[in-house]
Amino acid sequence: MIVRQIMSKSTKTSMTKIFKEKFAAYLILILVFGIYFSFGVYHLGNFETADEHYWTGDPAPGRAAQYWKAMAEKDWALTRVNDKPGVSLAYISGINLFFRDTNFYEKLFSDFDYYRVSNVEENIKNNFYFRLPLLIFNGLFIFIFFWLIKKLIENEWIALWSAILIGLSPVLLGISRIVNPDSVLWIFSTVVILAFLLFLKTEEKKYAALASFSLGWALLTKYAATILYPFLFLEIILYLLFNLENQKNNFSEKTKKYFLGYWAVIFGAMAFFSFLMPAVFLNKNFFLYGALGFWGMKQALFLMLVLTTLILSDAYFFKSKYFKKILSFFTHLREIIPAVIFAIFILIISFILINWSDILVFSEKIKTIPFDAERGFEFRDSNYLFQIIWEFFPLVFSLTPITLLGLIYLWAKEAWSSGKSNFYAVSFTLFFVLFFASVLSIHMLVNVRYAIMLFPLAIILSAMGIYHLFSLRYLENLSKHWITAGVIIVSCFSLYLAKPYYFNYTNNFLPEKYLANDAWGTLGYEAASYLNSLPNAESLIVWSDYNGFCSFFKGKCLKGKKDWKKQDKNPDINVNFFIRTRRGSIMYYDVWRKVEPTMEYIPDWQYLLDNRPANYVKVYRSYSVDDDNLFYD
Repeated sequence: MIVRQIMSKSTKTSMTKIFKEKFAAYLILILVFGIYFSFGVYHLGNFETADEHYWTGDPAPGRAAQYWKAMAEKDWALTRVNDKPGVSLAYISGINLFFRDTNFYEKLFSDFDYYRVSNVEENIKNNFYFRLPLLIFNGLFIFIFFWLIKKLIENEWIALWSAILIGLSPVLLGISRIVNPDSVLWIFSTVVILAFLLFLKTEEKKYAALASFSLGWALLTKYAATILYPFLFLEIILYLLFNLENQKNNFSEKTKKYFLGYWAVIFGAMAFFSFLMPAVFLNKNFFLYGALGFWGMKQALFLMLVLTTLILSDAYFFKSKYFKKILSFFTHLREIIPAVIFAIFILIISFILINWSDILVFSEKIKTIPFDAERGFEFRDSNYLFQIIWEFFPLVFSLTPITLLGLIYLWAKEAWSSGKSNFYAVSFTLFFVLFFASVLSIHMLVNVRYAIMLFPLAIILSAMGIYHLFSLRYLENLSKHWITAGVIIVSCFSLYLAKPYYFNYTNNFLPEKYLANDAWGTLGYEAASYLNSLPNAESLIVWSDYNGFCSFFKGKCLKGKKDWKKQDKNPDINVNFFIRTRRGSIMYYDVWRKVEPTMEYIPDWQYLLDNRPANYVKVYRSYSVDDDNLFYD
């Protein structure tokens, strides 16, 4: 009886402890969501990035509204609102449309022959309405990522730190405030990877279903999601290779289950993609582009189908005799190859950090390639080694210091570890290899936005690195609760420094004279606010070389080459001010050559994003402005 009472008390104590620990983890995540939301909602309507207007109402009624109009009227052809195709935005951001006036876009601006006049208040409200659902939606995945990572890695601290660092990442918070397909691509792609790995680990169909459902949404978001096809296929082989000794008796059955599950995930995602974008039934090219759009993907899928046929034939007729032999042949390489990849990644990151620090310059030539060269000749024609280094550049300088250092530590630990490689470290890093191989194959230099799929995986790897670092002999006694507090505080500090331009965050490892990201239109509101403060702002005529300004200016606004040509043909029209941006100066170089002789040499107003001279928005006064009619505060 006494023993039973003691055991009962012990069990209750144990259950209470478990409950408190679980409650504490979710309480921390609620706090993190609150921090994420408070930073994210600040200044939410007061900026506009380059292509957002296409989704939010310009040209009217906007792509999100067009999708719902097409679905309501059963005009299936118009459900393909964009080549990305971005349909997921219609469901997430577009939810605001059901609570607003159907003709909201008519209030945004008045469009005239060569200029437009915007309703500033309505544009700010419109941005807010479209972004708020997106901000909340992405924020809720803080909890989902915690749950998935905890289930997968079976380490609550790694799961918790991953969720915290994802939720408080300036770049991920920044992209979550922008109505653009990339804003949710990283969400869906990460869930696909985590859920599929859970399917391999547990063999539970619910995780395969979650992976398929998420992959369908990823395809509806952006065709770049097709990179997940070969990645998931390689994950099966990698998982079987790493667990070969533990699966000798049921290897054949697992092989059948995994590869059949893989194709169920792929075809299920394609079916879901087609169901929510019925345009594919009217034009097969829409399906081919959306579901097989990445370069070489049709050939890759055909190859994977052939390999699957051979592997399954071996499984059904020979109990996987030959497939097992092939994998056994590579078992001695499963430690060497990952270690080499980890070491190479460490060397590349080290080279970048040192070379751009100006402490020790290995190559000045590589610094001349602009970060947004994309397929430009500067990148295409450069040394192949330089191309590889440049692909890492945006990731290195857009991760917070704590995340970058955690990532470096993990890769260094895995590269020089004498024991068996961590499967999840190898698995997530494999996506980096495949991603960079894909973009290099098409000679494409990625920027922060294009590389957004890498950020959550880099953060999970970093959380693993942080955990292993504080498991070292002299650090293991440090309380994990204090480490958690430190992770939150340091992350909040990075957010505060980036506020409110979170997506343009660049860590302090990059000197101010270099850029890792572009303003992308986000400073247009500040430039407009300056001109709106002038007493005769409504009568001013302003030309801007980039999006993001006109929506917030209450005078007459011209934008780009088309508007410039129209007013240039009218001798009675004089532009009073010019808005100049880094990107616009490149895009409209020929226009600026004509404009420069007609304006003041020194800008009236300027803003340097993150104090980086190359990332600017400047307001120049035309010689036509009468100084006597302008009064400055």
